Amino acid sequence: MKKKVIIIGAGISGLTAGVYAQRSGFDVTIYEQHNIPGGLSTSWSRKGYFFEGGMHWLTGSSPKLALNRVWKEVGALKENNPIYTREILSSVVGGGKDGGDLHLYRNAEKMRDHFLENAPEDRKAVMRLYRDTKAFQKVHLPINDLFGVKTTKPCHPSLWELVSMAGAGLKYPVLTKETFEHYVNRFSNPNIRHLLSSLIGSRYNALSFVYSMGAFSSGDCGFPQGGSLRMAQN
Repeated sequence: MKKKVIIIGAGISGLTAGVYAQRSGFDVTIYEQHNIPGGLSTSWSRKGYFFEGGMHWLTGSSPKLALNRVWKEVGALKENNPIYTREILSSVVGGGKDGGDLHLYRNAEKMRDHFLENAPEDRKAVMRLYRDTKAFQKVHLPINDLFGVKTTKPCHPSLWELVSMAGAGLKYPVLTKETFEHYVNRFSNPNIRHLLSSLIGSRYNALSFVYSMGAFSSGDCGFPQGGSLRMAQN
């Protein structure tokens, strides 16, 4: 007789645990108070518009990352929800030089050149943001198997992965102590400050912001078609 596992909550964590438990031979039951799966990871349509209630972007959307393998193993990412990766993350309409639009580009070099063109007075702050972004391009969430648990497909970070992330480690002490607001206020151009402030909430520190910028510029953090709900349904 199979051993039984009961999981409370059909959010992403509960669904993922259920998939792996069932594949490991357990009899799995997931209890959820809502009539659809997903928990906080949800989306809905209304009057021709699609509303995303769970995420701004998906970490692990890039096939280069180990987390992407997990998303595909549990079925969250399939052919029915391809990843959309936009070049421009956000914009300030009319906020650029001579009335043009000011953009926050995903590409680090494009971002640097665009900011320098529109705010040459902020060269020092722009170059710092560029260097920080480049340093964090190779930083990602390592995926490791639980100690003592046998797996058919072992997953653990390679030595090269860890070494490639070491450079960013030197910036950790400074960025963790600096607030996101203080980091952004290094820019004198109000439109750049507004543009950067739209990326994450002010309650985070500078490290969270730079990590996000690095992830974007590396090609990660795309958006799956169908949003959170389709991922949960998959």
